[in-house]
Amino acid sequence: MSELEFNIDNTKIGFRLHSVELLNWGTFHNKIWKIEPNGSNALLTGDVGSGKSTLVDALTCLIVPHQKITFNKAAGAESKERTLVSYIKGEYKNTKSEDSDSREKAVSLRYNNANDSTFSVIIANFTNEGYRESVSLAQVFWIENDKPQKLLIIREKQSLSVKENFSNIEDAKELRKRMKDLSNTETFDDNFSKYSQRFRHLFGMQTDKAIDLFYQTVSMKSVSSLTLFVREQMLERTEIKTQIEDLKKRFDDLNKAYAAVQEARKQRDTLAPLVDFCKSFKEFEERIQDIDNIVSAVPSYFAAKKIALLEIEIADCERRLLQIAGQLSGLDELINTKRDNLNQIKQDIRNNGGERLENIAKE
Repeated sequence: MSELEFNIDNTKIGFRLHSVELLNWGTFHNKIWKIEPNGSNALLTGDVGSGKSTLVDALTCLIVPHQKITFNKAAGAESKERTLVSYIKGEYKNTKSEDSDSREKAVSLRYNNANDSTFSVIIANFTNEGYRESVSLAQVFWIENDKPQKLLIIREKQSLSVKENFSNIEDAKELRKRMKDLSNTETFDDNFSKYSQRFRHLFGMQTDKAIDLFYQTVSMKSVSSLTLFVREQMLERTEIKTQIEDLKKRFDDLNKAYAAVQEARKQRDTLAPLVDFCKSFKEFEERIQDIDNIVSAVPSYFAAKKIALLEIEIADCERRLLQIAGQLSGLDELINTKRDNLNQIKQDIRNNGGERLENIAKE
């Protein structure tokens, strides 16, 4: 079968009881007691006092709030004939002291001395073969300062076992640490409300009515009126008058809401053109602002262009000025050279009879 396929066998649809384990619960003392229905219907029989009701009370403890339970109800017992403390201690009979006429004293299998730290464990493993899921409910009880203590445990995807998970527990601190180290496991310290809410969510129970029905049927001896039983135990109570008033109120609320919606639509239709105009106005306003920004930037733009052109002209003029200065320097040198040549020619003339000619001219 492919991993993505569902089980098509509807005979075991939904979460069904796979196994139950007990340790130190009532007269189930000092060793692990286990039954395995494996998701099928099971018939539990035995002599009076063999532990049938003890087992039923253990299962009831896992699902029903403890303060609501009348223990040993399946055997027709009166209220408080058995208690949670008596199950934890393993009380099995009452005796009277030989030297006293006082009340009967309970004889127990456990907690007969102050140093006793025995833990009582109840585990129920449920499986849903259709979805291949499993949920384990467990409760651990012990006596501390003459008061019953409890730890409520839920584990998904994997089963719990007394031998593997609850053997050789020395104290409550070690128990909590051991549960914390387990994967997919949640613990609830004596908070049955959160514990019940969590396992009902995992089992797909929308209300706690199914829990009440279970508690009523698990110890039911007879039904005098099937109609009354179904009405009280299987159907939710319905207040017709309250529902009618709620319906009227909701109708009025719907009318007011409809009128408000109509008014809102009318306002929307009226304001829609104004919104479109506002959008157009904003667009034109932004365009005008852009043009104003451009106009404001024109002088600076042309000034920058003019500066760039003037800088180019200045550089050209400076280059031409350097050229002219070079030319003037060359002409000055040429003039000086010509002057030197003229002076030399004059001197040569004088040296070669020019001076005599001057004197003759004077004479």
